[in-house]
Amino acid sequence: MRFEFDNTVCLVKPENAAEIAALEVVRTDAKVMAPGALYTYKYKEHLKCKKALNGYIKNKKKYLAERHTYKNRETNEEFFKRKGIKDIKKYLEDKLSKTWNGKVSIISKVHPMNGAQFPTGLLPTFYEEIIATIPKEDVIFNDLRVVAPTVSGVHGMHNIPLRGYQQRALDAALSKTFAGMPWPRGVLKIATGGGKTELAVAMYQMTKMPTVFIVHRKHLVK
Repeated sequence: MRFEFDNTVCLVKPENAAEIAALEVVRTDAKVMAPGALYTYKYKEHLKCKKALNGYIKNKKKYLAERHTYKNRETNEEFFKRKGIKDIKKYLEDKLSKTWNGKVSIISKVHPMNGAQFPTGLLPTFYEEIIATIPKEDVIFNDLRVVAPTVSGVHGMHNIPLRGYQQRALDAALSKTFAGMPWPRGVLKIATGGGKTELAVAMYQMTKMPTVFIVHRKHLVK
């Protein structure tokens, strides 16, 4: 299996049926809520079916006595009798399985020839899952990134006065490696008021990479 990646996107190309199957398993697990899913009819239908199944399991008698729909006066029990449905739980489970839970995979659909793609930052996570299924020796990396030269742990490459924990975080971030390759990326978790902005400026000065700061308040720009 070949991973070709730049600073943004990673293209993974499986070379046989076993590797395609392994990638499909990882793709199935790598799901997140889709943007705007909470407002779609399909997701609302999923919540409705899930609520019905949970209601039936928790209190069967109460659920059967409730109205089937707000526009219909018949109860759930009358509805199932009219439809000739005897295994109510199985009916609700089947109906739920056909709905969309609002999640989409971070990995694109796997094409037999072109493979699939995902954000480069997730490569270490997906790599660990892949090698649990296929031999590590069958994985090939093709690094196409533009990696800025940095000297981790050397002071004086930035003019931002940092506290000890900030400098340690900076060194850890820029010295991080993956599969023998420099991997200066990730998430820095520091408490409010801990100096994340100063740390980000120091990282910019050390890497000299084009950088964009995005903030949600005008006073933060000043």
